[in-house]
Amino acid sequence: GVTSQKGCEPRVFLSLYVHFTSLNSSFVSLYVNFSSLYGSFLSLYGHFSTLYDSFLSLYVHFTSLNSSFVSLYVNFSSLYGSFLSLYGHFSSLYGSFLSLYGHFVSPYAVFSIPCSHFVSLSSYFVSVSTDLCDFHTRHINSQSIQKLWPRGPRDQGPLVL
Repeated sequence: GVTSQKGCEPRVFLSLYVHFTSLNSSFVSLYVNFSSLYGSFLSLYGHFSTLYDSFLSLYVHFTSLNSSFVSLYVNFSSLYGSFLSLYGHFSSLYGSFLSLYGHFVSPYAVFSIPCSHFVSLSSYFVSVSTDLCDFHTRHINSQSIQKLWPRGPRDQGPLVL
């Protein structure tokens, strides 16, 4: 609807939500949102899952208020111990920022996070840190994952991912 109050600028808000489910273990959800208050905001969300251990999520986000922001998120996981996540991000406010993030993990200690990164703010700076980001993330998460999946006595060495 469109609302206007004394001393306030008009605000526009639109929301569309579609939902489907059945007793045969299927679930589909689609959500679209748009609002404007001194700027614009657009959100698109798609979701699908079943009781047979699959989950898929797609999320798209855009907003603008004297700047721009775009986010794309894709997620898939199952109860059989696999998780895949792809995240893309872009924003601009007197500069630009671009980040691409990929993630996969399973209870069998398979863990990898390649990373690409780009930043520009009143200067030119580019960093493609796939190997460094991957090593750094493995090191950090190996410490926390050891608490979840201990490997026995210390003489067996640390958890190797």
